[in-house]
Amino acid sequence: MSSVNRTPDFTIAPWGIDTNPGTDESPFATLERARGAVRELAAREPGKDILVSIRGGTYRFGRTVVFGLEDSAGEGRTITYAAHPGETPVFSAGVQISNWRKLVEDPPHIDPKARGKLWVADIPEALKRDLPVTALYDGIEALPRARGKGFPLERDESEVPEDVRRSELRFPEGAFGDWPDITNGDVVVIPRYTWTMNILPLESVDFETRTARTRFPHTYPMLPNRRDEAVWLENVLGVLTSPGEWVYDRKAGRIYLWPRTTEPGPEIVYPALTEMIRIEGSVDYDGPEDTPVRGIRFLGLTFTHGERFQWYGKTGWGIQHDWEAFDRPTAMIRFRGAEGCGVEECRFTAAACTAVRLDLHCRNNRITANLSDHVGGSGVLLCGYGPGLKDANRGNEVSDNHIHHIGEVIWHAPAIFVWQSGDNRIAHNHIHHTGYTGIVVSGRIRWDREGIMECSRTVRWKETAEVVGPDYEQQV
Repeated sequence: MSSVNRTPDFTIAPWGIDTNPGTDESPFATLERARGAVRELAAREPGKDILVSIRGGTYRFGRTVVFGLEDSAGEGRTITYAAHPGETPVFSAGVQISNWRKLVEDPPHIDPKARGKLWVADIPEALKRDLPVTALYDGIEALPRARGKGFPLERDESEVPEDVRRSELRFPEGAFGDWPDITNGDVVVIPRYTWTMNILPLESVDFETRTARTRFPHTYPMLPNRRDEAVWLENVLGVLTSPGEWVYDRKAGRIYLWPRTTEPGPEIVYPALTEMIRIEGSVDYDGPEDTPVRGIRFLGLTFTHGERFQWYGKTGWGIQHDWEAFDRPTAMIRFRGAEGCGVEECRFTAAACTAVRLDLHCRNNRITANLSDHVGGSGVLLCGYGPGLKDANRGNEVSDNHIHHIGEVIWHAPAIFVWQSGDNRIAHNHIHHTGYTGIVVSGRIRWDREGIMECSRTVRWKETAEVVGPDYEQQV
């Protein structure tokens, strides 16, 4: 942290104003305003290392802040966004909920245990989204989404064709109630191949045949495994049975909560977005070269309250068993076309998503001495291009990080996930309390030209056609 002990070029503070000059005495209020001031200074003095000091307190992110080529540091120079010495700036995507009211009349279909206990809050019209709220926090504590009793997968493989096995499951008598909001729910499914799980919205429920259909297919067939609780229902009022649990009504844009105390506290927030910061160069996906952003560092910051990225797609865009998604905004801070950048001594906590990801062209970046804890996805993801001639994700360092209690939403998320990326240094990371795996280094690909099988849409077919041949998938 010694590099931040000099006089900063600009300062940001929660009490600042963006029309201020950005000094210690009259700081800016937002990261966007500081980014603009840095652009102007770098244009005037291209050989200068620039420091932005960020004072302690909470900064709310309602949209992603993007750093592009115009924000690059000069050759051999750095632009550092750092915590003010001794202070803790917190970057949060959480929206505070202040309009709670106690329900006067309970819906008829709620569980008897919850009667007279529920509070409700409407999300402002301007903040309603196509994607649902999937996480709720009281400060840095995740509140549990209402969850029903788990049950095993029962359907026999011979009963249904492959496409049905991925989208339809059978449930035992009494597992689901005939509730009016049943299709507001998600089912969490651990399928026959228990190295993955999906969270899928319900499309329909047939109580006569005791079958439920999901809106999107599972990665793998939903067929029996050895688990007594392979499936359970979430986000339906009929399964809200304990203090602290909540449900989000997608149609009404309304959150129901059974508070743990007499009423909801002042620090309850829901995430407004997943990706708070993106560093993005000029990525020529189909061409031979990209132009990266260079020299941007983030030092000593805390990132929190990121939403789960709700990726529903065929496995061809997934990476290794759909443990993550290819080239998608699934992390709180994301590099996509970056060289010589860094995330150092930062903390990532109380979020439903991944902490940091380095996508496509990412070289010689440093992810070091960070703490990632209680996040829903992975701690660090390196995700290069699929097989082809662009070996552009390499030479990065992931070291001295402490990563624990990760994969708390997506159980199969590795602490450190390196996919189609080589020649990196991964060392001295302290990893514990993971749901599945500590470190994955993978180049797994299914060579399926139709783009359905695992990772197959990531293949750069124009560059690999001569090597692969027309019938490679059949050969292997």
